[in-house]
Amino acid sequence: MLNATHTEYVTESGILTLIYDFKKPQELDDFSFAGRRPIVCRGVMRLDPNDTLEHIVRFQNASISGFYSVHHNENFLATTHGPSLAMELGLARFCIRHHGRDLVTGPASPKNGLLSAALTIAPHRTSAVLLGTEISIALETHRVGHVQLLGGRSGRSISALVISGTLDHQWLKGLLAD
Repeated sequence: MLNATHTEYVTESGILTLIYDFKKPQELDDFSFAGRRPIVCRGVMRLDPNDTLEHIVRFQNASISGFYSVHHNENFLATTHGPSLAMELGLARFCIRHHGRDLVTGPASPKNGLLSAALTIAPHRTSAVLLGTEISIALETHRVGHVQLLGGRSGRSISALVISGTLDHQWLKGLLAD
């Protein structure tokens, strides 16, 4: 049983949509984490520095959106098998990375506070939107894996998280077999 604020599964398309408003600590039960349990307060989740929060569901393809604080040149949203989204404040740009390589970049002039960002990973195309600017690249991605939220060097605040995508069939078969 998932603990998202809102969960919707469309049988015809196989798409699962999870919305987290981070108003209840139980929502964190949908994530695994190595460090200390993140703090949830008034609709914002706070990750400690260098922590990684990994969603328990594994996806074939996914779209992840929300509001994030970004402090340094670092990845802040990643997947275990697919691309990641990074912000480079010193260069005033954001980029889609895959296996540590910058694939495509776009301009960004972030202001203080939480930034609106989205990463969409489809089988043949990956795109990202940050502060209304969109970048995309043709990229073969056979599966996304688990969605990861990264604490970075200074920690991270995250709110209004939406994860939507097609479930990984092998993961689902294993889950149903248990």
